Amino acid sequence: MSKNWNELHSAAELAEYLKSQGLDYCLVNYGEGHALTKAAEAGDLEAFRAAGASITALQDVKVAGLVDKITVALGEHPGA
Repeated sequence: MSKNWNELHSAAELAEYLKSQGLDYCLVNYGEGHALTKAAEAGDLEAFRAAGASITALQDVKVAGLVDKITVALGEHPGA
C-alpha cells in the first residue's frame, strides 16, 4: 500500500514519491518540459524545491506542501 504524500517524512521516501506519483501529477499539471516535472522524474529533492519555491499554497497546495516537507527532510525550516 502506497503512502499518501502527507505521510512522507524522510528524504528517501520523498524522492521515491516524486519519481512515482509526483511525476504523474507534475506531467498532468505542469507538462513534460517544466522544471518541477524534470525534478520529479529524477527524484531530485533540491531541484524540486528550487522549482517549486515560488509556488504558493493558493496556487498549488500539493506542490507547496511537498516543498515544505522536502525542506524539513533536508534538515532546514520552511520559510527560512
